[in-house]
Amino acid sequence: MENPLFRRCAACALLLAFPAACALDGPVRDVSYSACHVLGSSDWKAEVEITSTSSPIPFLTRKLVVTGKVTTASGYFVSLAEGPVARLDEPIQQVRVRTEGSAEPGGAPVVHDVRVVVPAIKRYGGVAIRCGDGIIAEIRDVPAPPRQKRENPWRF
Repeated sequence: MENPLFRRCAACALLLAFPAACALDGPVRDVSYSACHVLGSSDWKAEVEITSTSSPIPFLTRKLVVTGKVTTASGYFVSLAEGPVARLDEPIQQVRVRTEGSAEPGGAPVVHDVRVVVPAIKRYGGVAIRCGDGIIAEIRDVPAPPRQKRENPWRF
């Protein structure tokens, strides 16, 4: 005869395993490949800024701000998107250049000012600007202001 307690424990373990299979650690990032239609880029800058929340008891958060100029043929819309962080000795934040649309025949090149703001990590070894399957720019110096008293202690 089979033990009913064993059967109940096995059923409970099975039910507890279902939610664990669906758990995710943070948002799912788009890692799909995007073709690079960039003719050139320049003036890349990255810095960490401190912003205040609008909660009744505000606290400060850090954001990485990356800006630059991207040149494409006319007809393209250009944007920046957060990419993964390469966890090396000094972490490198990757930022992806996205181009949407299609080139207009006979159109002159267009310079787009681009900007992305993403949550900051504790420290940076640099920022890599990716387009397609290559790196079009690297920023080694990422200035960050000193820590403040009212910063969110759970962010890092």
